[in-house]
Amino acid sequence: MGGDVVVLRGKNEGIAALLALVLGFFGFWGIGHIYAGNLKKGLALLLLGLLLAGALILFSLAELMAGMVFQLGPSSFILLIGAIGWIWQTFDAHKEAIKYNEMLLGATKNIGEN
Repeated sequence: MGGDVVVLRGKNEGIAALLALVLGFFGFWGIGHIYAGNLKKGLALLLLGLLLAGALILFSLAELMAGMVFQLGPSSFILLIGAIGWIWQTFDAHKEAIKYNEMLLGATKNIGEN
């Protein structure tokens, strides 16, 4: 029998986490999720990360213009939320790549059983 051969490649968990870590630092959250195959979650995180980065810039400039240098203001809260979200989305991108690979492995097992 001359069947077609299909090669399915998994996602590298390290690359997913590295993309999320490095690009997420600059507000580009969700890139690791998109790489790992979860487009909807990745785009939602990308939007959220960019909104937080924009809010941080705007509030920081407003505080600077108001003379609130080295004081706790809204930008401090946004920075804290952003740091927590950045770390979380890095670990979650790693987990999403693992889930993708497990799904792929399950799909190839089902193909082999037929």
